Amino acid sequence: MAEISRRTLSSATGAIGATILPTALPSGSTDKGVPIYAARSEEYAATTSVVTSSSATAPNLAPRTTHLFFNREERARRLCHCAFFSIVVLASLLASPAKPADAAEPAANVDAARITAADRDPANWMTYARTYNEQRFSPLNRITADNVKQLGLAWYADLDTNRGQEATPLVIDGVLYVSTAWSMVKAYNAKTGSLLWSYDPEVPRALGVRGCCDVVSRGVAAWKGKIFVATFDGRLIALDARTGKPVWNVMTVDPDKPYTITQAPRVIKGRVVIGNSGSEYGVRGYISAYDAETGKLDWRSYTVPGDPSQPPEQPILAEAAKTWRGDWWTRGGGGVVWESLSYDPELNLLYFGVGNGNEWN
Repeated sequence: MAEISRRTLSSATGAIGATILPTALPSGSTDKGVPIYAARSEEYAATTSVVTSSSATAPNLAPRTTHLFFNREERARRLCHCAFFSIVVLASLLASPAKPADAAEPAANVDAARITAADRDPANWMTYARTYNEQRFSPLNRITADNVKQLGLAWYADLDTNRGQEATPLVIDGVLYVSTAWSMVKAYNAKTGSLLWSYDPEVPRALGVRGCCDVVSRGVAAWKGKIFVATFDGRLIALDARTGKPVWNVMTVDPDKPYTITQAPRVIKGRVVIGNSGSEYGVRGYISAYDAETGKLDWRSYTVPGDPSQPPEQPILAEAAKTWRGDWWTRGGGGVVWESLSYDPELNLLYFGVGNGNEWN
C-alpha cells in the first residue's frame, strides 16, 4: 500500500477508507444511503494536513446533514474536499504492506518495547496518537505534496450510524481496529477492507442524554493480543484481538451517577489506564488502572478532594482540600480526566489534563 506523511487526525465522516497510489479518483459512489465522494483538488494538493467533516457530499448527491456552509455551491465544493481527506486519513494508517497475522501468530502483539520504538516501525500505528508522548506525527514520506493528487479510493466501510465519529484507528500488522459511536469496535483487513469482526457492547441508548457532546469514542488500545475499549456507560472491556470476543468486562464508575467515558484507554506496564467524563453533571474525577490480563483494579487516583469528614484517599488530597470552600463534595467536585493520557517511560510519569471543577463561578 502507499505511504502518507505528516499528521493523522481522527475522521468524523461516518465512514472509513483507504487509498492507493497511483490511481484516478472516482466521480462518486454511495452505499446504504451514505455518500462517499472523492475529488481531485489542485487547491489542496500542496498540503498533506488532514481536515475532516461530519458528512460528505457531491453535486447531485443528497447529504446527510446540510449545515456548516452558507450556500449550496460552496457547501458541495468544500464537502467534496472533506470526503477526499477523510479517505487520506485512513491511507496514512494503511501504509504497511504486511498482511493480517495468520493463526500461528498473535494478533495485536503490542507491548511497551514496540510502542517505545514506534519511530522504527512507522508503518504501524499501535497506540492512540501513535506514541506514548502523543505526537501524532508519522515519519512516512513516500507521499508528498507533489504526488498527493494521485491518491484514489481503494476501499471504504460504512460505519452504520450517523452519530459522532471521533476515533483514531489503530493499524497493527495488517489489521485496522477502530471504535465507533456507542463504543462499538470493528476490525478490518487493512489491505482489502474486509470486515474481520465487529463487537457491540450494547450500551443502553437511553444513557445518551448523559453525554455533553454525543455518544462518541476516541479510540481503542492494544496490548499482547487484546483490544481494549472504554464504553460510553463506564465499562472497560478487553476483547480477543483475533476474534473480537470479550475476555473481561468491568464497570469503572458508579452507574447511578452521570459518568460517561469517551476516552481511548492507555496501556502502561501491563495496566490499562482510563479516566471518565461528566464534570458538568456533578461527578468526581479520577483515573484508574486495571490489570490487562485479568481486569483487576490495581489503583485509582482522584483529581479533586472528597468529603473532608472522611480520610483522604491520597495525602495530596488533604492539602488540596484546604483550598476548597463550601460543600463541593455533595456535587462531586468535577475535575474528570476525559481526554488524552501521555506517558514518559524514562521518568515513569503519566501526564493528563482535567475538566472543570463543580461547582464553579
